[in-house]
Amino acid sequence: ESLLSGKTPQVSENSDWNEIIQALEYGGIGCVAVVSESSLYMGIITDHDIRVFISRGNQINDCKAGDICNRNSFTASPDDDFWNFMLRMQKNKAMHTVVPLVDKSGRLVGILRTQDALFRNTNQGRK
Repeated sequence: ESLLSGKTPQVSENSDWNEIIQALEYGGIGCVAVVSESSLYMGIITDHDIRVFISRGNQINDCKAGDICNRNSFTASPDDDFWNFMLRMQKNKAMHTVVPLVDKSGRLVGILRTQDALFRNTNQGRK
């Protein structure tokens, strides 16, 4: 059974501010993935990324999603083993609330909410 929610908020790298905000609202998970024109994963936009972008003096109304997104975001493969995934996240020294799942070809598969993965995998076998 998939841990992914039914919604995967995403925008293209050329999406404007209004499209970014609409996708953030639609997704309801605090982030939006950014994909290239050829549908390859480029990065993620969270509230933090927006704050950093604005704090650097950038004008939000003139930006595109590709300008704001974190291109070095922590990602996982849909085939990752849960415990290896958790060890990688621990080594990264950050507890990510959302993690983009990207396949071997670089395409976005979905966005995993870490709390869903933790709850599902730590309660397996319990009634």
